[in-house]
Amino acid sequence: MPDFITKHDIFMILGSVAVLVCCYLTGEIIRRLFGLTGSFSRKFIHIAIAIWACAVYFIFEHKEMAVVLPVLFCTANISPIRSRIFRISGIEDTFHPGMLYYPISLFFLLWFCWDEQSRWAGIVSLLNLGLGDSAAWIIGSRYGKLQYRVGESKKSYAGTAAMMVICIICVTAVILITSSPLDMRDIVAILAISAGATLLEAVCSNGLDNICVPLGSALIYSFFYQ
Repeated sequence: MPDFITKHDIFMILGSVAVLVCCYLTGEIIRRLFGLTGSFSRKFIHIAIAIWACAVYFIFEHKEMAVVLPVLFCTANISPIRSRIFRISGIEDTFHPGMLYYPISLFFLLWFCWDEQSRWAGIVSLLNLGLGDSAAWIIGSRYGKLQYRVGESKKSYAGTAAMMVICIICVTAVILITSSPLDMRDIVAILAISAGATLLEAVCSNGLDNICVPLGSALIYSFFYQ
C-alpha cells in the first residue's frame, strides 16, 4: 500500500463527504422552504466547499489523498452519474459549467499549493472564489440595477464592487496572519490580488470565473510572496 494512504486521511475523506452532503442538503432545504432559485443552492455549497478546502490544508496529511474529493466531484458531474445521484436524493438536477470548473480549480490549488510556503496562496484563492464571487452574486442579484453583459452572462456594477470589498477583506486577513504588521508591499499585494480577482470575475462568463479567479489569485499572490 502506498505510504500516502493512511487511516487518518481515509477518515478525513469520509468525514468531508458527510459534511459536504449535509451542507448541500441544507442549502436545498432552505431553497425550497423560501422558494429560492437553484442558484442559491449552488452558491450555498460554493461557500461551504471553499471553507472546507481551506481546512484541507491543515487536516489532511498527504495531498494525494486531499485531491480525492475534487476528483470525485468532477466524476459526479458527468451527466448520467449526476442525474442518478440527484434523482435518488430528490434534488433538482440543475447543471452549470461552473459546477465542473470549481472542482478542477480545487484539484490544482491543493496539488500545487500544498507545502507550507505556498498553501496561503491557495487559501487566498479559495476565499476570493468562495466568498468574493458569492458576494458578487448576492449583492448583484439584490441591488444590481446597473448591469453589463459578458458573453451570455449578465453582471452588475454593485456585485463587482461587493466582490472587490470582500476580496480586500479576505486577502488582508490572510496577509495579516502570515506577514504582520502590514508594510507597503503588503498593501500593494492586497490591492493587486483583489483587483485581479475582481477583474477576472467581471470578464469571465459561463462559469469560467470558477477557474480564472482562483488560479489568477494564486499567481498574483505568488508574485509577491514566493
